Amino acid sequence: RGPPATRHFGGNRGGLPDYRELERFGVGAISICGSEKTIVWRDDQVPPGLTYPIGASGAVVSDQMDEDGSEFLCCFQAKEKRMVVFELSTRTAVVELQMTTKLNYWRFLPPEAGEDTLCFMLITPVGGFHWMPLDDSPRPRQVWKRGGELQGKKIVCYEEGGTNGQDGPDMLSKVGMLLMTNAAAGGRLESWLVPVCGDSQAICASE
Repeated sequence: RGPPATRHFGGNRGGLPDYRELERFGVGAISICGSEKTIVWRDDQVPPGLTYPIGASGAVVSDQMDEDGSEFLCCFQAKEKRMVVFELSTRTAVVELQMTTKLNYWRFLPPEAGEDTLCFMLITPVGGFHWMPLDDSPRPRQVWKRGGELQGKKIVCYEEGGTNGQDGPDMLSKVGMLLMTNAAAGGRLESWLVPVCGDSQAICASE
């Protein structure tokens, strides 16, 4: 079980610049979840799969965030409607988030996407949120609203790109891209662009 199996070559970079110059090659780590444990599979390690005693409905893994190789597992526990972030080397919970609305999609975003820190994108019927679990105040911050043109469509993939040219905690991506299926149009695949921290006016790029 888990989120949509969309993997990101190059270590989850998407359309963002790389300022940290950490090695990010091949396929990002993949989480295989069950009610009592989670297997994190990496294509460049022996053995490729490590088992953690963490039950979840689905999970995504961050890139290595520093020279010590810190990685974080962001788990969604559907029954409790709760997100939990674990630091994998210590297998300890870092922070929990109680969801108040349905979670449609979530993924890891590189630090360049949000304030140069650990960042996960949470997409709900309301819109897209940057969640920085390591912040002093780790409350998700809405970066775009989900207008009528994006409602009722299933998200297949999400990426962010561009940069506002700032450094450190002022760093932010500029645009999000959603691949979505439109059931009302026979399951047609659509591509939409939406400004990050802008006017949330989505543009269909697939027509």
